[in-house]
Amino acid sequence: MGILDAQAKFRALLVGIDYHDANSMIPRLGGAVNDVNEMYDLMTKTLGIDPLSIKTLIEKQATRDAILKTFQAWLIKGTEPGDLVFFQYAGHGTQVPDPFNTQAYDPLKKGKSRDIELAEAFVPYDTEIHEKHKEIRQLIYDTELHDLLKQLSGRKVTLFLDCCHSGGITRDFKQTKAVTRFLKFPWKLWESQTIAPANNALPHRGIVRHRKNGQIKWNPEYSFFAAVRYFQSAYEYPVHNGKNGAFTRSVLDILRANPKAKLTNQQLLNYAQTFIRNKAGISESLQSPLFIGPNEAKDMPFMLLSVPDSLISEGETPQIPNLDKLTVWVTGLDNRVRSDLIEAISQYDFAKISEIEPYSIIKVFDDRAEIYHATGKRIAVVQNGRNCVVDVIKKLESEYIVRELAMMENPKTPFSVEMWIDSPGKQQFSTKDRVTLYYRVNQLPGNRNAFFTLINVAPDGFVSILYPGKSDFYTGPGDKQFINAPVEPGKIHSIPKKQPLSSEQNVVVDLRIRLAEGQEYFKGIVTSEPVDWRNINAGQFRASFKGNAGRKFTKNLKRGIIRSRFWGTDSIRVEVNP
Repeated sequence: MGILDAQAKFRALLVGIDYHDANSMIPRLGGAVNDVNEMYDLMTKTLGIDPLSIKTLIEKQATRDAILKTFQAWLIKGTEPGDLVFFQYAGHGTQVPDPFNTQAYDPLKKGKSRDIELAEAFVPYDTEIHEKHKEIRQLIYDTELHDLLKQLSGRKVTLFLDCCHSGGITRDFKQTKAVTRFLKFPWKLWESQTIAPANNALPHRGIVRHRKNGQIKWNPEYSFFAAVRYFQSAYEYPVHNGKNGAFTRSVLDILRANPKAKLTNQQLLNYAQTFIRNKAGISESLQSPLFIGPNEAKDMPFMLLSVPDSLISEGETPQIPNLDKLTVWVTGLDNRVRSDLIEAISQYDFAKISEIEPYSIIKVFDDRAEIYHATGKRIAVVQNGRNCVVDVIKKLESEYIVRELAMMENPKTPFSVEMWIDSPGKQQFSTKDRVTLYYRVNQLPGNRNAFFTLINVAPDGFVSILYPGKSDFYTGPGDKQFINAPVEPGKIHSIPKKQPLSSEQNVVVDLRIRLAEGQEYFKGIVTSEPVDWRNINAGQFRASFKGNAGRKFTKNLKRGIIRSRFWGTDSIRVEVNP
């Protein structure tokens, strides 16, 4: 598919037909409309594609005339060379005697005499079948589709066809255990019958066949996913909410589980073939999906996984400034403790002693040391004793990490993040409280999904990843995915969760938050791409850090954030009493 132009437009046309109340000779389907609705949801909710770039035609809307006119106006006239075009068809497919006499040019049929007498066709909602006169009207033939595709020359085109014989046009109906998407006529195809083409033209398919070592090689300009070979049937697959085409279901599953994995066309095909054989229980001889495209297309990302990169204007991503050493000033009457603190602080690379514009001020008393923010707000109290100096250093290191996290702000974020504990604005809590943290993300670019990370800095200095946790990671198709689950725009989410896990989420969040005495700091980070914890944690996942490891973690986290195309944050600091 090549490198996407940042200015390229994207347009999609999705067609799904179950044939309810259509011609009585056409068997009803149960999953074609679901295919389109779920593909639309995947595109808009999971992948962030602008809904205004997508048109759908379902059931009675999907007549022959409407499909052809919308294809012409929306996909052909509405785009230019370099733009991205996606076409999905879910419904019946069939084979009929070829009214155009062009099947000999079909490279997939390789000149087989019986096959080249039959054309593959879509079955629009208004297809007419007259058994008495053995007449069929209103089909859309493979030759007509190819004529439309020639007018899309220069665009980056992907076809996604889940119907029977789609390898030739690109659903068969047999009353077997599984419903298929093939329209079978009540008379033999080889008997005399009337086929009513759309016009009298007999266009050439325009496909040049190449032979290498006796095998036909076909590399059209467009990319082409078909649920089956031209001689096979596309089966429907039962799911919890109804049905889908087995092929479409396989693709929906892998894309929902890995929305940011940049799966290639070949990887998608491999998964679909495995799903249909192993999960749907359909043998390769009955249904075998295929992918055809330009020479390099099999190793390119599936088009829908690349669309958001070229479409969404996500604002500027500023660099996060590096935090200098924490400036600390020590005052007080206890000269011994004061001297010990100054000496200890000077040995660390995260802090320095200075009276000029200090960030933290330590006041040493006979029985305690109090740490204040420069604003006068008290941060912590440490009792004098053998561990006084060590405990003060821990508090300062914790404060350094809090400040570094606080500097992870994006003033140019194109959306807003809100976060609160129990109720908005509440800041005083008790260690006996069992609290719920809420978060909401509004006005995401393109109303797309984003990904949430929750960091906590506890009073003892421990830095923890509260969300996601190590045991929460999704393990599905392919490698274990060390990523966090998507956030639904505008919806209030809670930790612990107050609602059941949806099938699309890949992280379970049911965390019991317990507060420790002192000041608790929470940082919520929302990114356009999921955080890859393997990179941040040097190949393994760790849930908590302390001391130097905590400071290293925050620096790695910062590098991970700025790789996102957009990001935003919110934070909460609360006081916890005994």
